[in-house]
Formats: sequence, C-alpha cells, structure tokens
Amino acid sequence: MRRPKSRLQREAAHLKDTRAFVRAMRRKITARCDGLSGKQVIQALFRLTDEMWAAGIDDAWDEAKMKDRKKAGDVFCITWLTLLATRLEKLQARKR
Repeated sequence: MRRPKSRLQREAAHLKDTRAFVRAMRRKITARCDGLSGKQVIQALFRLTDEMWAAGIDDAWDEAKMKDRKKAGDVFCITWLTLLATRLEKLQARKR
C-alpha cells in the first residue's frame, strides 16, 4: 500500500504544476503579442485589469476566508493570464 504524500510534497507538486501552467500561458501570451503594437498590448492590460476590478475581484479577495492565500494568489494570476491571452487573441483576430 502506498503511503500518502506529506503536506510538503503535495504543496511542492502544486507549486510545480502552477509554475508549469503559468510558463505555458506566458508563452501563449508572447505568441499572441506578435503583430500587435506595444500600445495595443498595454491598452489590453489596462482594460483587462480595470474590468477585473469592476467585476469585484478585489472585494471577493477580501471577503474570502482562505487558509492558503498563496494558492488564492495563484488562482488570481492564472485567471488574469488566461483573460489576457483571450483579449490578445481577439486583438490579433481583428488585425487579420
């Protein structure tokens, strides 16, 4: 019978998986910036951030009773990167 992983091993695996996902999303974002001007990318960043705050992400962060704020930060980062990749994809599609 296999021994259950220790808490530290589970956390290390979670961090490794999170880092791998974030790296993959950053590669996608870099690819989606191709052909866009710096101004377009910066405008997308500002709009996206404004929309997330308008949707109440900062209030939800404060209201949540989380045991592990690091994992919640990872969720926020992954959400933001995913939305940014989507926004940049739409900008690229308009250029075509």
